Amino acid sequence: DAQFGRAWTAEIGALVLTRRDGGGIDLAGHGALVLDTGQVGLRVSGSIDGATGRGSLTATMPAVRPAALAASAPMLAPLAAIDAPAGLSVDVQLDGLRIPTMALARLRVGAGTIELGRHGRLGLSALEADLTLDEDTLRVERAVLHPAPLPAGQGLAGAPPVITAQADLRMAEGGWRAEARLGIDQVATADLALFWPAGVARGARDWITENVTGGIARDGAWRVTAEWDPAGGPPRVTGLEGTLEAEDLEIHWLRPIPPAQRAAARARFALDAIDIDVTGGGQSGTAIEVREGRVRIGLATDPETAEMDFALAGPAADVWALLRHPRLGLFARRAPPITEVRGTLREARLSLGFPMIAELPIEAMRISATGRVSDIRIPRLVLGKDLERGNFDFTADPAGLRANGTATVQGIALRIQQEADFRPGPPGQLVSREIVSGRAEARQIATFGLDPRPFVEGVVGLDIRNETRRNGQGRVQLRTDFRDARLALDALAWAKPPGIAGQGEATIALLNGQITAIDGIRVETADALLRARGTQLRQNIPQRIEVTQAQIGRSRFTGEINPPDGPRANWAIALRGPVLDVAPVLSRPATAEDGSGADAAGPGVALDLRFDRVLLEQARALTGIAGTLTTDARGTVQAAQLRGRVDGGGGLDLTVAQTGGQRRLRLTSDDGGALLRAFGVLRTVQGGRLRVDAAYGHDRPGAPLTGQAELEDFAVRDAPALGKLLQAMS
Repeated sequence: DAQFGRAWTAEIGALVLTRRDGGGIDLAGHGALVLDTGQVGLRVSGSIDGATGRGSLTATMPAVRPAALAASAPMLAPLAAIDAPAGLSVDVQLDGLRIPTMALARLRVGAGTIELGRHGRLGLSALEADLTLDEDTLRVERAVLHPAPLPAGQGLAGAPPVITAQADLRMAEGGWRAEARLGIDQVATADLALFWPAGVARGARDWITENVTGGIARDGAWRVTAEWDPAGGPPRVTGLEGTLEAEDLEIHWLRPIPPAQRAAARARFALDAIDIDVTGGGQSGTAIEVREGRVRIGLATDPETAEMDFALAGPAADVWALLRHPRLGLFARRAPPITEVRGTLREARLSLGFPMIAELPIEAMRISATGRVSDIRIPRLVLGKDLERGNFDFTADPAGLRANGTATVQGIALRIQQEADFRPGPPGQLVSREIVSGRAEARQIATFGLDPRPFVEGVVGLDIRNETRRNGQGRVQLRTDFRDARLALDALAWAKPPGIAGQGEATIALLNGQITAIDGIRVETADALLRARGTQLRQNIPQRIEVTQAQIGRSRFTGEINPPDGPRANWAIALRGPVLDVAPVLSRPATAEDGSGADAAGPGVALDLRFDRVLLEQARALTGIAGTLTTDARGTVQAAQLRGRVDGGGGLDLTVAQTGGQRRLRLTSDDGGALLRAFGVLRTVQGGRLRVDAAYGHDRPGAPLTGQAELEDFAVRDAPALGKLLQAMS
């Protein structure tokens, strides 16, 4: 036999030759085929046409072990992999006395296994194959494999698959070259472990069979090429390509995180990788939608590797809970910056990479998430107030978190940038940085518990930069732009109107998120400068502001400012200094309603004053002024108690108080003339005792003052007309 390179020997126990009437013969017989491993039962039949000399011969071995044939010739060596009872029928076409060059074989194999060498074994219940032998080629024209029955106690999750194959095996250069085309109709993914040989792509097999626990795989098709040198060892796979469709999958993409469900996939196979394209599906127990994804299993390394990339969408709360899962390890070294978030994840990508090993530590994983969220609401984020209507782009990985977008807090539109560092480091390591900018109305700022009114009205530009270190220490640099705001101290008739430049700044120290000090407070305009610090913090609000330097016009002072301690309370301000300029107050028209634009419902101001000099108009002054003064939110004086002296003259005592439902003013001086000259009322009166008792017409700014003034024991000088009048009346 030239094709097999050997001679075949058959012992014929009986052979019947029957001559045909028209010439030729029919033959039938039985006996045994003598092999190197023993004898195999043999039946032969055939016929030869007498006229042409052509005919056919069929040799049938009804019961043979394929392994017995494998040792008979190198071309049959692959049959050694089949360990099962089989029947083999070989048809040979005869042409006279020529040696046959082609044969057709039909192999029918019963229950057994197919040995795959180091790749394990594949169980089968039946195998049907039709083969042709032609010169140096063995061709599998058709093969159908039916899987073996399952061991006792096991059951199929779906219908058993049918595996089909075609193959060519040819001799070349002393070795064998093989090409096979394999197909599978469908198989339940939960059953893959039963039909996927244990040694073929071991890491990929283990991961897929353990973690793809639901669904159906169908329409599988593969093309495999291999080489085998009988003298050089087992066959070697040289090429692989193929596809497999799947639907209704349940994928445990990273246990113990709940699986993705209802996904569809298409797998593409190559010698070095399996690429799986995922479409549709959702994350179990959530409303997260898996829009698409890709899983790449690398087969070229040991251990094999997995790279996953998923496009997600859904409720932000569900996505945030997923990103916080301990298995992802994004927040393994530092607690997440927030615990609760609401809104919608418009789009996001979650990427994972890891070696396919049984015990997978977090450190061996590569993970990142990027995305865009909208309509975000984070409760109690800023001083107990909710962040709302947030729209952010974000990136997260084990090294850190970055977010950039816009949101509102108490109606204030803000632009927010946030960076967090999750890497380990010393106590002083910078672990987070936030930059917040926006524009806010004074009334909006008041909702945070520190109402700047009536000192600030209108729109304030905000620039807030926060840094937090691993030891819990934080630092906030606050800068404000007052160009579009009105700054006012109505008690001094001082104001900066909108449109004039003005700025402020402060440095806030924190520990574990709580404010511990506010330093470096500075407010500056063209004619004013204020420096201060905040102390006595309560619920992150300073209860005392120490004014270390103040210059407002010609006024120079220091003092303390205490914010309102309740909804009906006033600002409490104590001022001490060498100079207080009230000339602008005195020059203000009586009918002007200064502060009328302020919110009448806001807090007022309670002043405690101690000044060496109080400057009046036309270079006049008071000295040693001490007392209290209370105004409402519009700057209207509601109560006062002042004592002092006229520069170069006598003392004065002023009281404003509510009496009988009216604001009443009482003024006394032991040198009425000096007091009247100081305020520019009368310049000719000398000395005298002055008493004023009057009432304001209402509680609004510009109220008329009506009452009685008495001056006695005074002299009038430099008034000749008055002297003549008095002389004529004597």
